Amino acid sequence: VAVKPHEMFLWVDPKNGNRALLFLSTPALETDPATPNLVVIDISQVPKGGAVTEVAEGNWNNRFPGTDQANYPFDAASPDGCGPYDCNLFVHSMGVKPDGSRTYLALEAGHFLVLDTSDLANNTIPPGTVLSLNDKLLTDPTNRPVWLQDPLDPAAVPGVFPGGCARQGPGPSSKDCPNSHSAVQVLGRRLALSTDEVYGTFTFDNQGCRWGWARLIDVADPAHPSITGEFLLDQNQLSFCGSAGDTAVSEQFRSFSTHNPTVFRDLALIDWHSNGFQAIDISDPAHPSQGGFFRPTPIPVVANEDPGLSQGPATTVDQLLHPDVNDPDFKTKIVMWSYPIIKDGLIYVIDVRNGLFILRYTGPHADEVNEIEFLEGNSNLGDAVDLDEQD
Repeated sequence: VAVKPHEMFLWVDPKNGNRALLFLSTPALETDPATPNLVVIDISQVPKGGAVTEVAEGNWNNRFPGTDQANYPFDAASPDGCGPYDCNLFVHSMGVKPDGSRTYLALEAGHFLVLDTSDLANNTIPPGTVLSLNDKLLTDPTNRPVWLQDPLDPAAVPGVFPGGCARQGPGPSSKDCPNSHSAVQVLGRRLALSTDEVYGTFTFDNQGCRWGWARLIDVADPAHPSITGEFLLDQNQLSFCGSAGDTAVSEQFRSFSTHNPTVFRDLALIDWHSNGFQAIDISDPAHPSQGGFFRPTPIPVVANEDPGLSQGPATTVDQLLHPDVNDPDFKTKIVMWSYPIIKDGLIYVIDVRNGLFILRYTGPHADEVNEIEFLEGNSNLGDAVDLDEQD
């Protein structure tokens, strides 16, 4: 089956440094178990000129309430043509526990699931076979943590329009929708961190304020994971929508949403798109708080703007070449993007518009960062295995 990979997690076997698996999300709306939402490939032989081998795949859409209805995924009677889950039920990304035993799935309208990948970690798959992960869920979707869904019940079928989203107020539509982006292990604790991503209306009419934020999820009982706390910035509050800061440009061409995180025991480092880079103190998972932040000053002129995240406010050639750097919409031309990488105590972050930044963190729990030789959010390389052994 032809699939299109989206996000990746590199897992190197802690017991065999010559064995490496690449987890790939392959977003698909289909409920057919033969159309994967996640593919795992063995890349161990690539350095020697060998082949890439698929070793596992899975699709869990058919486990979600309502996906057996005739109007899933499309409903011609709805204004946007989508049925339950608003054409948004698929695996967007995944984070693998450093020992490989569990994988945390971020499904956009499907929130968060825990998957048993111990067979992959233990290398018990017979050579030449592809392991089906379809029956390996530790979290049944009817017991998943849910947010911004209407009704707020994991066993219920979301409303057809507006996508089963929680309502912001009166009117026929809502933009307060779940858009789970990343899910990663909190190293050394029985917690995971999930981020939501929302783009502006340039991408879809139902996008825009309010913007996605971060949640901490208790995974001590993977059959019943639960949200322990949330962290929002000012732009993630409902009160921001319609305020002076919620400009026509920002509503279309910005995103004040979370994106990719790298997480320690007591600290989460999150690229937050137009809100720059954020360091969140998660030592108290019920009350996460801001530990530090960095917002770069945008470069006045770049060769290419990201069409969905940094267009505007220029409307003429002269304005494009000589922008008003004091314009509030110019100051938000920030596109913090990738998983932060820590090398020898320094933090490396990418703004896809404004470049590479190397930061030193001095806020709460800075000792956790200073002691790192290497760590990143989408692999178990470097210190990840040792840090997680504290659990």
